[in-house]
Amino acid sequence: MTDCKASAMAMLDAVDTFMSGATLSNEQMELQKSVTRAGAFAAAAYDAHSPMSGGEYHAMTRAFLLGLIDPLHPELDYLRSDPKSGEVARLASADLSTIVADGEGKN
Repeated sequence: MTDCKASAMAMLDAVDTFMSGATLSNEQMELQKSVTRAGAFAAAAYDAHSPMSGGEYHAMTRAFLLGLIDPLHPELDYLRSDPKSGEVARLASADLSTIVADGEGKN
């Protein structure tokens, strides 16, 4: 559980540092972007859940964690302003990965 708390503390520190206007390291900047994106998914999941009977908290928590793990995950598509944009982003990411892998093989 210590790793979980340390990770959460690093996330909170990155978000607070960003909001303070202080300079962030590249690692902190990527971390705060990930946390903020995951938070947006969480808020959208809370708002999308109906009826409000307690399940919205599970939806919110699950969307937050899934957004941290993989913001392009298909299960988050219903939370996007354009649900098809998730598929487009996954295809673009796969294409980019192929291009990079092909480029690394050439010397």
